[in-house]
Amino acid sequence: LIVIILGTLMYIIEGQQNGFDNIPKSIYWSVVTLTTVGYGDVVPITTLGKTVAVFIMLLGYAIIAVPTGIVSSELTKYNKAKRQEKNQSVIIEKEQEILSKEEEILKKLDSLEKKINQLK
Repeated sequence: LIVIILGTLMYIIEGQQNGFDNIPKSIYWSVVTLTTVGYGDVVPITTLGKTVAVFIMLLGYAIIAVPTGIVSSELTKYNKAKRQEKNQSVIIEKEQEILSKEEEILKKLDSLEKKINQLK
């Protein structure tokens, strides 16, 4: 809806003589500008058109770039937390393995002590 309104506005401001030949082409321009792609095939000529273009560029940044950064940041945090969780479970597993080996060694040691005591 925003691109339709902005495209139509640019068609009205710039008009056919400045490359905004029709409303669909103007909407195309607003999508290209809003998404910060900016092919440069259609450009505003008038001061008012350039002012609206700057507004659309800033709006595109706010609508696309900022949320993309936020989502990327959250995904990175999530992945880091998952890695830490996995590492923590590996550490716990290793600790349990060590404790199990320790118990086994203590039992063998106890058995050896009993055998030594029997030999005395």
